Amino acid sequence: MKNPFTHCPHCGTKNLNDQFEKAVKCNDCDIEYYHNTATAVAAILEFEDKIIITTRGHQPEKGKYDLPGGFVDYDESAEQALKREIKEELTLDLDLYDFTYFTSQPNRYTYKDIDYAVVDIYFTAKVHSTDNIVPQDDVCDYKLIKPCELKFDNFAFPSSIKALTLYKELKG
Repeated sequence: MKNPFTHCPHCGTKNLNDQFEKAVKCNDCDIEYYHNTATAVAAILEFEDKIIITTRGHQPEKGKYDLPGGFVDYDESAEQALKREIKEELTLDLDLYDFTYFTSQPNRYTYKDIDYAVVDIYFTAKVHSTDNIVPQDDVCDYKLIKPCELKFDNFAFPSSIKALTLYKELKG
């Protein structure tokens, strides 16, 4: 992973030793900064015999398919983040206990030329109605699709493809 820093985040010098794969070490103040993995969540939302697939409305990967979800904020659990993200993106109000852990997958997320290592945590949840769904935030559209009909040529992230491939295999 490319070092996102040109200056020490502590003292501001350019005298960095970026020979470390997972950290930046300053040769002047001796700080070691670990650019740790970020956490993101996504949901495979099941409605009847289909799942909800969203279309990204913003970069990165604008116009490609995705699953509803996003990054976990500070002091937030994965379930709280997923509840918030689904409300923001689809106006669906799900309970924290509606989610069932499914899988996690490593991912890379490049935003404004910074490459973030991410662990995407996938959950499943049943949706009882799609009548009140309104795509918003960074989702511009959604569709319902049967898992057996999933094709992965227009998906934004390899982690979603891996999670949905596993889901498709389990659902037959």
